[in-house]
Amino acid sequence: GREETTVDYEVGHTSDGRIVALKMNAALGVGAMKDLSGFATMAFSMSFSQVYDLPAYFIETRGYKTNVAPRTAVRGPSEISSSYCMETIIEHIAHNSGINVDKIRELNFINEEEANAGKKLPNGFELCHFTIPKIFKQIGESVNEEEIRSSVEEFNKSNKWKKRGVSKIPIRYEVNVYTRTALVNV
Repeated sequence: GREETTVDYEVGHTSDGRIVALKMNAALGVGAMKDLSGFATMAFSMSFSQVYDLPAYFIETRGYKTNVAPRTAVRGPSEISSSYCMETIIEHIAHNSGINVDKIRELNFINEEEANAGKKLPNGFELCHFTIPKIFKQIGESVNEEEIRSSVEEFNKSNKWKKRGVSKIPIRYEVNVYTRTALVNV
């Protein structure tokens, strides 16, 4: 589902923003009764790295009971919240280092050649057909991102109370397809 999530983390990174280590503890509010809470906590941990190369990585995810009904599973349970948490970490690195957040993202992307050669993710799954770095760049070029960013900056300089922003966020979503026998009559 979409559990309430609290995350405490420590991240080590170089001065140019490359992540060298990440330690994270996540607490997910799983509701008052058993539902798919075990799966939700596992899915959070399994998808946390998203599109980023994390050389040293520790994650502990725990579900805690609350006094509300549990959130039932939806498409990609806990994957949206894990993506949000990882992007928050990327944003914090960018803010602390003074480097553009997209530069931090690109610097930390999983290497495309390594991924397509069978690099394994922290969760043990093997990557294939990984094109996020290429698509991330193509999107920026196709929408003329630099022009959009300068118009946003211009608008924000001339408006004291009203502000605009622009962002692009990469995400990796695993779809597991299992072979099943079926009878089809036409």
